[in-house]
Amino acid sequence: MRHRHLKDALTAMRHYSFKPSFISLILMLAGLTLFVRLGVWQLDRAAERDAINHDREQRAMAPVLNVESPETVDLSALRYSSVRLLGEYDLAHEFLLDNQPEAGVVGFHVLTPFRVKGSDLAVIINRGWIPLGPDRLHPVIPAPAPEGPVTVFGLIDDLYRVGLKLEGADVPGAGWPSLVQVPDAAQMSARLRYPLGAYQVLLSPQTEGGFKRSFHTRRLDADKNRGYALQWFLLAALVLFLFVRHGLKRSST
Repeated sequence: MRHRHLKDALTAMRHYSFKPSFISLILMLAGLTLFVRLGVWQLDRAAERDAINHDREQRAMAPVLNVESPETVDLSALRYSSVRLLGEYDLAHEFLLDNQPEAGVVGFHVLTPFRVKGSDLAVIINRGWIPLGPDRLHPVIPAPAPEGPVTVFGLIDDLYRVGLKLEGADVPGAGWPSLVQVPDAAQMSARLRYPLGAYQVLLSPQTEGGFKRSFHTRRLDADKNRGYALQWFLLAALVLFLFVRHGLKRSST
């Protein structure tokens, strides 16, 4: 019986021929190449995010580093490392990173310059998130940073970046605290009139003088990229199926 069904299937296939048009061949190759490349790109993005998450976890668990010379910090080597700094906050000159949502609520990240003892280079301390007040143009920081010499703990991280930066978005606003859309060390240094390191320290939740600090627990979602990759590969498979389906022609004899 099985041989009979196979024979019938082969007989039916003799009535079809595969004759795709040149246009459909070109469209299939273009679509297949595009979707496969997009899928591979998403897999590469997922691998990058997995590596960053692993690197971040390993460096965060390493012993705390004493940063006495902030000008020698290599961000690529020390990003996500736990650090300790001794110095004083510049309480009169603070920046507020604008448009920072937290649990659906719009607010700011408080960026306070920290003058490291024995160094001319200051470091930006991200003291955490505060909600948007009644007057966005004249924001008020709920609580000042501690006065005098203090020791702060945190994680070294890059200053926030955006894919598309509008002209003037990195220029701090007038007055203090100063609103900034895209933090730029050079622009903030010019406003402060003293040098800043091109990185920030995310204040540890165990260190006093901060606000809501959920940035320590955020992980990059690599599974989302893998899901996107699967979608692109499925589209590539669909393109191939449609090419074969429409290329099959029933014989007239």
